[in-house]
Amino acid sequence: MTVGVVGAGGIAQPHLEAWRHLGAHLLLQSPERAEEMAQRYGAVVTRDLDELLARCDVVDICTPTRTHHDIVLRAAAAGRHVICEKPLSNRWEEAVSMI
Repeated sequence: MTVGVVGAGGIAQPHLEAWRHLGAHLLLQSPERAEEMAQRYGAVVTRDLDELLARCDVVDICTPTRTHHDIVLRAAAAGRHVICEKPLSNRWEEAVSMI
């Protein structure tokens, strides 16, 4: 199984560790800290979200809440399984559309 983790902030660390423990092949996409986090958790850095979506089975979204809507919809449109860090959204309408 290949898991694409989007985001390399504090919450991404336990997600990456858990996926690694489960034996998943890891991809990581983030504008900041991607190389550092990839080395620490054995992930491969992708150049952008499109590449990550093309190469993974599951997308684990570990980004700020305000970015979830776009990423979730893009991942779903690509036919990927989606896991999204909470809160899903600060806006009810966005949360409903993601579900």
